[in-house]
Amino acid sequence: MMNPKSQVAVIPFSFSGHLLPLVNLVRRLAANAPDVIFSFFNTASSNKTLFYSSNNQAEPLPSNVKVYDIAATVTWEEETTKELKSQMVGALEPFLEVAVASFEDAINAAVKENGVRVSCLLIDGLMVFSCKIAEKLQAKWVAVWVPTLSILPAYIYRDLLVPLLKAVLIQ
Repeated sequence: MMNPKSQVAVIPFSFSGHLLPLVNLVRRLAANAPDVIFSFFNTASSNKTLFYSSNNQAEPLPSNVKVYDIAATVTWEEETTKELKSQMVGALEPFLEVAVASFEDAINAAVKENGVRVSCLLIDGLMVFSCKIAEKLQAKWVAVWVPTLSILPAYIYRDLLVPLLKAVLIQ
């Protein structure tokens, strides 16, 4: 990529099955817009699984997709156990508490590194705070929702479900 004309900040929701469809969308967009940088911001552990795992057989990323780790304090092993599931539920709150500042810092670093301002945010529909980041950057934003019939009520009733999940998983 010679002279990028713009930069799109991609902000996924790191705690769900939304990641792979969003990565696939970014791959397709990047292939069709070679003069645009797509900066993918995510937790280090999630990026490791998505892009650098020896189990990941995906094709290489297009050269105009860059992956950035945000400074989130959330990490866990990749094995799925009762304890891990409990940690994941418990990790959501601390992640959300630091998410805005972490994403803003990472986006500012990417702008400095790439020399191109972010003109658009491509966000997972659950990362609602991202519209505030877009407003600060004077950028457009597009929310992406990965359709699943049962997941929307789970997020609507999150405040009721999280304590129940903690109780069930900690037993």
